[in-house]
Amino acid sequence: MPFPSLQRWPVQPDQLSRKVPTERESRGELEQLRQRHRQEEAQAIADIAQQYNKRKAWEMGLEMEARKLGYQAAKAARAAAHWNAVATIRRDVVARSRQIGQAA
Repeated sequence: MPFPSLQRWPVQPDQLSRKVPTERESRGELEQLRQRHRQEEAQAIADIAQQYNKRKAWEMGLEMEARKLGYQAAKAARAAAHWNAVATIRRDVVARSRQIGQAA
């Protein structure tokens, strides 16, 4: 036969009983799909934002911890410089008093 697709004819009765969706039904299904897609997209964006916020909060915590340690280190350095200066002054005072005591 030159046209093999014509072998499907005549149409069987069960093929005629299939319901073809109307345009309104098709639009409703399409709108449901669009709505579901929007919901999934919004959920994905919310998940990403939540992960970003968690990571940002973690980074901020690390930064604050580093600042705290930095402040503590700076405070310790200032204290060390102060006490080094105090020790140097004491050493100079003791040395000067010895010089005065030896001269007398």
